Amino acid sequence: MPKIENRCFDPETIEVLRIALDEAWASLPPRQQTLTSKTDLAERILALASIGERDPIRLRAAALNGTSAAAP
Repeated sequence: MPKIENRCFDPETIEVLRIALDEAWASLPPRQQTLTSKTDLAERILALASIGERDPIRLRAAALNGTSAAAP
């Protein structure tokens, strides 16, 4: 995972990141939510965003990477 450095994101990007996080979290079943840190999901999204990714589908997939909800 890329290192997260101090980055500034414009309001539109922040909204894309927030939506990706919310959708990733909502896609986890309740049992998986108890076993998963929402902070970890956010860190995965921010790591990808810090290298320029803005596609919400890829951001959501990055958040879910490593959880049992990650789809092949």
